[in-house]
Amino acid sequence: MTDVVIIGGGEAGLGIATRLSRQFGPSVVVVERELSAPGCDAASRAGIGVRLGAQVVSVQSSSDGSLYVNTVGVDGPDRVAARAVVMATGCRERTMASRLIPGGRLPGVLTASALRRSKSVPGPTTVVLGADDEAFAALRVLRLAGGRARTVVTPWHRHQAKAWSYWVARLLHLFVLRPNAYVTRVIGEQRLTGVELTYRDGRIEEVACDTLLLTGDWVPEYELAMRAGTTESELPHMAWGGRSVPRICV
Repeated sequence: MTDVVIIGGGEAGLGIATRLSRQFGPSVVVVERELSAPGCDAASRAGIGVRLGAQVVSVQSSSDGSLYVNTVGVDGPDRVAARAVVMATGCRERTMASRLIPGGRLPGVLTASALRRSKSVPGPTTVVLGADDEAFAALRVLRLAGGRARTVVTPWHRHQAKAWSYWVARLLHLFVLRPNAYVTRVIGEQRLTGVELTYRDGRIEEVACDTLLLTGDWVPEYELAMRAGTTESELPHMAWGGRSVPRICV
């Protein structure tokens, strides 16, 4: 039986795994849904078990007090028994539907996280929703993938990024910044052909594009913790290191 299973192979998950392994010496296993993650090779060399490409579907408690982490991966379903579980699942960007943007699920609409995972080439006319450091970091990824941002939309009166980050992105893409606006509709039938922008003063404008890149607007990945028995009202407490299910920490 594994002492600790850590769900999530990001910076938080690997940091926890490294500290537990060095200071307390338990057998530690990190479960990560992506097929590759920065730092996982170094963690493996340090003696930490790393399982890549494994999606955790549930965490169950048994009558003898053990915890079972059920996963599905490229090799099929699997189960890991553990004495304790740490959920370092992090956050994700809101999708178009969760941002309440009307329109169909058209090809060409994606989040910055999906852009980093995607192997397809974005179109040459991209509209970006968001104007902070995260958005402009995504623009550098967009440029390496062969895409080009023409319009950057933000509901604020100016960008929220560091000056150098903004100007590097501006020089790479030569985009137009449209402040005080929000994407209120996507346009297209078989594929995205444009977006509708609504400004704070009531103006409505249609902008032609072949890609809509959604950045920022992060929400915690709480679904797995709730399926493990945590109620929604307890989640803010758990985010500060609390726990409502024995031996499960968020």
